[in-house]
Amino acid sequence: MSSNLVSLFSSKPSPCLKTPDSSSSEKVPARETLARRVRLLRAARGWSQENLGDESGLHRNYIGHIERAELNAGIDNIAKIADALGVTLCALLGPHSILLP
Repeated sequence: MSSNLVSLFSSKPSPCLKTPDSSSSEKVPARETLARRVRLLRAARGWSQENLGDESGLHRNYIGHIERAELNAGIDNIAKIADALGVTLCALLGPHSILLP
């Protein structure tokens, strides 16, 4: 796994339990956040969309649609992707960043 990925587990309260800061001037739609994080985590493992599809039980074309933020993925399918990538749903959808600046 890429060394620039931050540990997604800490002793701090989960950022998924917090409401995003309403004073933030730039809000990224959840679908785009999911797309970016799936693509980064997949690439960090050296996987193709087909590999991720095989590991998650989803079609590679569906993975591509998610990575391009072309559709709203169902929560069950997001959970399958998270499981395949070895991360939590919070890691894919939460308001925190998974990469170091």
